[in-house]
Amino acid sequence: MSKGKLNRLVIENYVDGWDDPRLMTLAGLRRRGVTSTAINAFVRGIGITTSDSSMIRLERLEYHVREELNKTASLAMVVLHPLKVVITNLEPSSIIDLDAKKWPDAPVDDASSYYKVDFSLSLYVLVL
Repeated sequence: MSKGKLNRLVIENYVDGWDDPRLMTLAGLRRRGVTSTAINAFVRGIGITTSDSSMIRLERLEYHVREELNKTASLAMVVLHPLKVVITNLEPSSIIDLDAKKWPDAPVDDASSYYKVDFSLSLYVLVL
C-alpha cells in the first residue's frame, strides 16, 4: 500500500495512527509483536531493488517471523484426554530417556533445540 493511501487512512481516522497493528509500518509491526530481529532478517532477505513495481508477498515476512519464533519462543503441547497404553515387553523399573525436538526444523547439532522425555512402562498417548 502506498504512503498516500496509508496517510489517508490515518487522517480520516480509519486507523488509530501510524502504529496501528493493522498497518504494515515498522511501528505497526512492532505493536503486533514482530521482533526487530525478524524485521531485520526480512529486510536482508528481500534485498535492494531499483524497480518501483516489485511486489513482496506477506508470506516472506511471516516466514522470517516464524523462523525467529522457532528459535526464541518455547512451545507446549497439551493432550486433554490421553489414552493410557501399557507396554508389556519392558521391565517395570526401566525408564528410557529420549530426546525430542522442540520444533520440527530444529538443528541436529544444537543441544538447546532438544528436551528430554521419559519413556516408561505406563505411557499416555494421543489417539485421534
